[in-house]
Amino acid sequence: MTRLRAVGVLVVVAVAASAVLAVPAMAHEFTSPQGPSEPKATGGEQSFLFRPFRITCESARSATIGAATTWPSATLTLQVKYSKCKTHAGKVGKTEGPGIPTHFEAPVTLTYHANGFVELGSIAIAVGGNFKCKIATEPQTIPSKAIKHPTEEFTAATFLDESIPTKSKKLPIQEVVSVSNAAVKGIHYTLGEGFCEELEVLEGKGGSYSGTLQTSIKAADLIWK
Repeated sequence: MTRLRAVGVLVVVAVAASAVLAVPAMAHEFTSPQGPSEPKATGGEQSFLFRPFRITCESARSATIGAATTWPSATLTLQVKYSKCKTHAGKVGKTEGPGIPTHFEAPVTLTYHANGFVELGSIAIAVGGNFKCKIATEPQTIPSKAIKHPTEEFTAATFLDESIPTKSKKLPIQEVVSVSNAAVKGIHYTLGEGFCEELEVLEGKGGSYSGTLQTSIKAADLIWK
């Protein structure tokens, strides 16, 4: 009888352990002690690659869209403006050609999911100079696998919590989230107008975006966990 009880206890323990292991990991989220509020972002150099063009912008800053987010949230949505942009269209020998004045025709909507995938809004880029080329993308999810498997973990965007000093007496140290776009790859794009109409290939599936954005909330902490 004692032996049967011991076996029964072992079975119960094993079942309990299996149940614990079967519990899914806690989902990531963006959170803040602030009430509904709109996140903002700033960034240094940003880079896009739409072959045969490489586009660099000196800075990035989010536009105000008037849409407050309720925290905690599984997503972080920004409309980003890119400034002082230039396009490089290849090299002469080992020297890269001069930068061609370039501008984004509208802010780019980026919806970051806390588990690492990105919903990328449409992009419209006008390359100036003698090229007069247009680069465009339709809204898409990066990586595309996230469309059917939105609860999995991805690394298209990665998030890092940082503490920065401020001039506020109420909040001398502020928590912000640094967003790395280093793995936003596989962007579908098209080329058209002007010089681009002479190219043999007018579309691609290997576009990419890299750059870091520091996201925050006015007078409050923002945390990814």
